[in-house]
Amino acid sequence: MRALSSLGMLDAPRAEGHACRSASRWFVLDLAPTRRSLRLETDDARVARYIRVAYGATLVDSLTEPTDVAVLSKSSGTAIAAGVAGGSYAIGKSSLVAIITAHAKGLPFVFVAGGSLYDTKYPYSVLTVKADSPLKTAKDLNGKTLAVPALSDLTTYATKAWVDSHGGDSTSLKLLEFPFSQIPDALAAGRVDAGFVADPVLQEALDAKKVRIFAHAFDAVATQFMVTGWFVTPEYASKNLAELQKFKNVMNDSAKYIVGHPADTVNVLAKFSNVDPAVIARTHRIGYAPLEPKYIQPVIDICAKYKAIPAAFDAKDIIAAGLR
Repeated sequence: MRALSSLGMLDAPRAEGHACRSASRWFVLDLAPTRRSLRLETDDARVARYIRVAYGATLVDSLTEPTDVAVLSKSSGTAIAAGVAGGSYAIGKSSLVAIITAHAKGLPFVFVAGGSLYDTKYPYSVLTVKADSPLKTAKDLNGKTLAVPALSDLTTYATKAWVDSHGGDSTSLKLLEFPFSQIPDALAAGRVDAGFVADPVLQEALDAKKVRIFAHAFDAVATQFMVTGWFVTPEYASKNLAELQKFKNVMNDSAKYIVGHPADTVNVLAKFSNVDPAVIARTHRIGYAPLEPKYIQPVIDICAKYKAIPAAFDAKDIIAAGLR
């Protein structure tokens, strides 16, 4: 089975606020900076879990009364960071690279909960080539055109690191930006020679025999590392530590449930990704990273190596102090 993120669907819906109830108990988390909410009720505990994944209304067993939660969807990481910095949002979710580069530029953000975890056992995002491509080694990629979702993100740095560490020359690569969804067709048409593809697009492309896996390029970063995380400003963290500790605990519990009950997430993931449930069912659920420096430091180091930031720094600098 391929890997697919479950909690990544938190950003998918276009709803402004949600609360959910299972039986007589309410299960929500208060993240709203203002007191507004929309009420969404269910008496089915399993549906409540679906809502948790699809809308961000996360289960908190200790709460007995309705509480407001606002979940806003933004497609731009820059917009999310600007909203968190300006106080429009209490908490944002972002790739590590975005927060690392922001820190290097003097913009203060700190992580309060881990997000998706890359684990070499479940390589959900890989470097691919056309199914009948003759390319076999890193050296074969020298001078070739590669597709990546963004020129300044981890897929680019991981690709360069993998090529360099396996006998190729990353400075000879010609990198072009393509959305994940377009890379398999670009490979099949011969517009690019290799490309980084992630699930569920990867699983669909493998099923259609458009591509084959060329390399687990993320392994050049580390065999395990944090890919995304939840972040706040240091000021917000210092003033709301108890609430953020609750948030961290709830996200950890949510991840454990979803990773342990993959069948419960098939329909909701299929709905929001517009992917056949049969494809979703064949994928692994991505693990979620503990908020520990060892899962963040490799990403900082590779950003420094490929000049995304001037120099490496200690991962502890971008983890909120006082969280357990």
